[in-house]
Amino acid sequence: MNSNGQRQRNQSACDGCRRKRVRCDTITISRGTCSNCVQSKIECTHGMTKRKRGPRAGVQRVTKRSDSVRSLVNRILSASKPFDVPEDPEVVRKILVDLANFARSPDRQLAETRDAGINEVSDDIRSSAASKFTYQQEPPEIKDSIESLTEDFQKMLVDVHWQTHYGKSSNNILIQITLDAKRDELDEKAFAAAWTRYQRPELWKILPWQRTIEAPEYLYLEFPERDSLNELIATHFEELNPFFPLLHRPTFEASVAEHLHLRDRSFGLVVLADTSNEHSVGWRWFRQIPVVRPSLSEATKLYDLQLCVLFVFYLQMISGALAEAVWTIIGLGIRCAQQRGLHRRKPKGQKPTVAHELWKRAFWILVSTDLVASVIQGRPRATTPDDFDAELPAECDDEFWEPTDPELAFIQPEGKPSTAAFFLSLLKAVEILGFAERTVYGVRQSDFWKRMGISKLGWKQKAMFELDAALNKFLDTIPDHRSPSD
Repeated sequence: MNSNGQRQRNQSACDGCRRKRVRCDTITISRGTCSNCVQSKIECTHGMTKRKRGPRAGVQRVTKRSDSVRSLVNRILSASKPFDVPEDPEVVRKILVDLANFARSPDRQLAETRDAGINEVSDDIRSSAASKFTYQQEPPEIKDSIESLTEDFQKMLVDVHWQTHYGKSSNNILIQITLDAKRDELDEKAFAAAWTRYQRPELWKILPWQRTIEAPEYLYLEFPERDSLNELIATHFEELNPFFPLLHRPTFEASVAEHLHLRDRSFGLVVLADTSNEHSVGWRWFRQIPVVRPSLSEATKLYDLQLCVLFVFYLQMISGALAEAVWTIIGLGIRCAQQRGLHRRKPKGQKPTVAHELWKRAFWILVSTDLVASVIQGRPRATTPDDFDAELPAECDDEFWEPTDPELAFIQPEGKPSTAAFFLSLLKAVEILGFAERTVYGVRQSDFWKRMGISKLGWKQKAMFELDAALNKFLDTIPDHRSPSD
């Protein structure tokens, strides 16, 4: 017998455990014999079947009555032959009563089905509870992260997109652990019955009108002429991208050449934000970009995050009066990045890809701009170092991301300085600024010096000493080709 058939047969408790009403561990034992049968020295079989309830009295009579009422409904609704209403009031009354009972029958059937499911599940729960006194399986180890949820959980959260990150403290993990525990207690049939009974698609499913925010004025995107478009793209990669390497030039220019911006609206918005310059003429393209994503129910895409960063860059360039909007939009971008789990370190041994690197760069640009904007405004950040452990961007230029030899991907040739070194040095400087923001300007500084048993003045002096040492160390780590003296 194949393994699938064996697994299908052994999904419930064995006959001996079923008679004794104790917990059965056949599924977890590779030899196919549960520990209870081994201890009792009896054969471990799976021949018993659950007794199925037969049809209730009067079911056949009700079925015939339903068939006659359906026939009556079909005659009333028939378009080919008009229905003649009987003249006898008693006959009319009987028809109305039959129609009313027929309309109410689905509610009665649903209630009976629920009662039957509750009784069946309750029996299995009582059986499982009694078995805990005779056999207790060790609890499974709880995983530290839950990047992908199981099939059962996906069925429950009907419209959640599975690129979404959930941390250890989330309700989602708690529910998943509960489901796993309940699956261990019930056989497959009882678990499926309980699962079906508790589903609430009217609350879990995203309704059609909730998926998209209609914005008719933004449905059509207007782009610059092709020559101007190429010139503006080149300007971005020559003047801005070396300092904030958000975009991968070979990929971006290839996508524009293939007219992806005309087919993919998300990428088209990124192109518009990329080609907007600091002069008023750039506003013609920028004004087409919505501040809020058109679909709030969909998972954040890479283009969404890149658009958020470019949106911030443009507002910073055109006017300092828009600092309020910049600070708010950065916070939105941080939340979108956290939704995708960009703040967490990826598993070791995972090979870098273009998409993964671009996600990382967008995240770190948001982190750095979040800190600078918050310090300038004198307000809290959207995220702090305690909230993330993501890897830093690769110190590798764009042209070495996808070489002909895959083994050389993301390896900067020796003797060739990387332009990305500036941004990595900037992140180190921003980290020092963040330390100053927490220690010198923090709202609850007293918590630090009281915990350390020193005075406020002593704490300030210690913070200044640490900042001075960190700045000196930072200056020593700046690459020669990025040194301020060059």
